[in-house]
Amino acid sequence: MDEAVQVDPLEALGEHIAGALGEVIVDRKISFGELTITVTREAIVDVTTFLRDDPQCQFVNLTDICGVDFPERDQRFEVVYHFLSPKKNLRIRVKLAADEPCAGTQYYRCFYRRRLVRARGL
Repeated sequence: MDEAVQVDPLEALGEHIAGALGEVIVDRKISFGELTITVTREAIVDVTTFLRDDPQCQFVNLTDICGVDFPERDQRFEVVYHFLSPKKNLRIRVKLAADEPCAGTQYYRCFYRRRLVRARGL
C-alpha cells in the first residue's frame, strides 16, 4: 500500500512564494513554527502586496514591524515585518537588510496610508 507523503504547509507555502517571486527572495527558512523569508529591500512593496493578495497567502494583518542593529555588518540594519493570515491561521516573518535606519519603512508608509484612506472613506 502506498503511503501518503506529508507535506509541511509552511514548507509548501515557502515554495509557492519563492516560485512566484523568484530572485527577490534572498533566503527562506522555517524556525519556531513560522516561515521566515528574507527579501531584497527594493522589492518589499511587491512582496508584501503579493502576500496580501495571493489566494494561497492572504496575509492581511500587519502584526508588527521592528528593527535589529548589527553593527558588524555592512548593511547593519534588519527590518522585520510580521504578518498574520487569519483565514489560513498562519504567520510569516519578512526580513530585509538596510544600510540606514529608515530604508525599510516604505511598505509601512504604504500600508498605513491605505488604512487611513479606507477609514476615512476616500
